[in-house]
Amino acid sequence: MIRINLLPFRAARKKENIRRQVFIFVSLFVLIALALVYWNMRLGTKLEEIQAKVEETRVELAKTMKAANRVDQIKKEIATLEKKMAIIEALEKGRMAPVEFTEEMSRLIVADRMWLTRLSENAESVDMGGYALDNKTVAVFMTRLEKSPLFTEINLNRLQHATQNEVNLKNFDIKCKKAGVLAPEPKKTTKKKKKK
Repeated sequence: MIRINLLPFRAARKKENIRRQVFIFVSLFVLIALALVYWNMRLGTKLEEIQAKVEETRVELAKTMKAANRVDQIKKEIATLEKKMAIIEALEKGRMAPVEFTEEMSRLIVADRMWLTRLSENAESVDMGGYALDNKTVAVFMTRLEKSPLFTEINLNRLQHATQNEVNLKNFDIKCKKAGVLAPEPKKTTKKKKKK
């Protein structure tokens, strides 16, 4: 019978399998290492892109904030200018008011029959006093005041006899409200009815 020694063949085969497994292991290791290096490089590139975008966004944000601050400053300046314009308009309107008031008063006075010795005004009312030759002159003056567009609620507070340089006169005090000024409304009082 012929004997064949298969041990060296098995050993060679075993070595070949080990070499193949080592090659596969090393190849897989190198392949995984290359994949990891590639992935790392790709992530690094993405990270750089993101950092560049973040920096660009920061620059744009700084520009936008600067522009927003400038806009706020311009809004404040516009508001200040609008206030100044409103003040100027009010002054322009108010500038002619004393002239118009004086002109109206000179038109309302009964010429050569009366004269004012006191005239004071505030935001709501006008208080005046003076002398007239007779009661009829005071009545005509009050009628003119009532017809005037500047005054409402004309009240004769005092009318009395006075003598100046041996001339008999009538001393009067008149109070009236300025037109367009609303009188404050009286407060309503509510009474509770008692239940029986």
